[in-house]
Amino acid sequence: MTGVTLAPLPRSETHRVLHLRLPEDQKVFGGDIAETAADPDPETDFHVIEASGAVVGFFKIERPYGTRYDFAPAGALGLRMLQIDAGAQGFGYGRAAFAALPGYLRERYPDRSECWLTVNCRNPRAGHVYLSGGWEDTGELYHGGPAGPQHIMRLSLVPVAGRGLSAPSCA
Repeated sequence: MTGVTLAPLPRSETHRVLHLRLPEDQKVFGGDIAETAADPDPETDFHVIEASGAVVGFFKIERPYGTRYDFAPAGALGLRMLQIDAGAQGFGYGRAAFAALPGYLRERYPDRSECWLTVNCRNPRAGHVYLSGGWEDTGELYHGGPAGPQHIMRLSLVPVAGRGLSAPSCA
């Protein structure tokens, strides 16, 4: 598997991610990196995905996610806006990042037991990557997103053996 490193990104260093671009068909889901990296919320932490010393991706962790979205419990983290650069897609960096994410989040946020995200129903490729990285589809949909219904997914940060995968459905 392709190796990546996940690391915090201080707000003073957001210039390091401004080169990231998404393919046209993914922009509706991920937005513009300059706008994403300008998020002023002090309770949202920025992180980079690096491969061979180069930044290939970016994501945000929203610490009060569970108090902002009624489908997630209080105390839950939220994964927001994970983006892999268009030129870096297809090399396994997304899968490697999701494989590394549970351990990384346990280390960075030791007082938290779970992380949540939503993924657009029209983005099944991302949904499959999340599932293969240990996320569980709750079977419920979030209808408050700007690009249509989204699957609600949960990742336990407490290691559990035997977690199965199932394909998400928008039915």
